[in-house]
Amino acid sequence: MTGLPPELERMLSDNPSLEHLRQIYEYITKSNDESDLGKVITCSAYAEYLLERLLRTFLRSAKETDEIVKKIGPNFSSRVKFAYSMNLFAEQIKDQLLFVAEVRNEFAHNKDASFDDQGVGDICDRYRSLISDGGGERN
Repeated sequence: MTGLPPELERMLSDNPSLEHLRQIYEYITKSNDESDLGKVITCSAYAEYLLERLLRTFLRSAKETDEIVKKIGPNFSSRVKFAYSMNLFAEQIKDQLLFVAEVRNEFAHNKDASFDDQGVGDICDRYRSLISDGGGERN
């Protein structure tokens, strides 16, 4: 089993409720020998896939549903906020999914990004601060 990047390890050790992120990371690490970028793309694509399935589970299977999903667009953050506004998950899950989106965007806009970079570390620190402060309501 591959060790976690220091920033991710610190974030998980501070908040055991995020254990599922460790499991996802370890799965990705065991499943392939991808770069940090590959891991981020794989993880975020899987989260997007699950989110779309969740939305479609609670929306009528009809032409109108396809139109709504298209209008929301391919933007992962918009879909997260839409699902949250439908009360499909708690604020903590919304925050976790938006964290995934922010990390993905950091990697998308910085070709040399890694989990050891300051930019990614800053995102993890902001997220860690949010969850240590309670992160708002919990449904």
